[in-house]
Amino acid sequence: MNNSSIKTFFSLEEENIKILCEYSNLSEKEKIEIKTLKRGECLMFVGDDHILTKIEADGFEKELIN
Repeated sequence: MNNSSIKTFFSLEEENIKILCEYSNLSEKEKIEIKTLKRGECLMFVGDDHILTKIEADGFEKELIN
């Protein structure tokens, strides 16, 4: 995990959040947020910044997927 400059985490269960906390400095708020993320939402670690992100496909991308 230390070899990546950008890390992306989608919704995690409590057990996996505890493991993640061993390797990063998650705040209590981030622990709650990462547990309740919905489809297309993630928590990104970019350097020392932790950024909540929502990823949405536009109409053209949805057509390609379907």
